[in-house]
Amino acid sequence: MMDNVRQDIKEPKHTLLGHSKGVKQLAYSERYKILLSAGYEFEIYIWNTMKADPLDKLVGHEASIVGLVCPSGTFNAVSCDLKGVVKVRSFDDWESRYGT
Repeated sequence: MMDNVRQDIKEPKHTLLGHSKGVKQLAYSERYKILLSAGYEFEIYIWNTMKADPLDKLVGHEASIVGLVCPSGTFNAVSCDLKGVVKVRSFDDWESRYGT
């Protein structure tokens, strides 16, 4: 079964630094080329994957985040926490704020 292992995998270019607890959710926005990460903390980190530090963080949840998605064709990120609270965040002003 080792025949299926890729030999062209390279070392990581960056380690994303920011979370102090485990990461449970990742979502990628193809439109903005950003990665969102969330987990046991109550914040969502926004990353330019070419840099080690987060661009920003979204706050407002009061429990661990258990769901995170950037629906394609939208300007939004949707998150849900352990208490059942769902938040929809808009990235309408993303380009003016971050220039991506």
